[in-house]
Amino acid sequence: MTNKTFMIPPPPNVVILDIGSNDLYDEQSDPDTVALSVIALVEILIKDLKLQCLVLCQVLPRKKQPFTEYNERVWQLNGLLKEAVKGIHGAKFWIHRGLCNPSQNIFTWDGIHLNAKAITHCIKVTEDPFYSP
Repeated sequence: MTNKTFMIPPPPNVVILDIGSNDLYDEQSDPDTVALSVIALVEILIKDLKLQCLVLCQVLPRKKQPFTEYNERVWQLNGLLKEAVKGIHGAKFWIHRGLCNPSQNIFTWDGIHLNAKAITHCIKVTEDPFYSP
């Protein structure tokens, strides 16, 4: 039997965390509770992975809201997350430029998920913060 050496990749220095909004879908749920869970995850990732930076992306509203106040909850959640990451060393809050109040349709047929053009935009902006479509 030979002695094999396995290469273990180094942990990342930066993590980009882009979360969805399904937890807000339950009308019994609230932005405060969801924000606490997300911030707990952010803190665990930074600590356990020894990250230099974690970028928490804003949660995007939906074109087709499951109930009337849904997107208002999304905006409340974003405000809570933005404020909370200010107190976490190594965490940053990222606003998706061009996707908050888009001039074009950025969603697939379901009104929830981003279409290919919007995903491409997200990738380009992530790779180059100075990118402008």
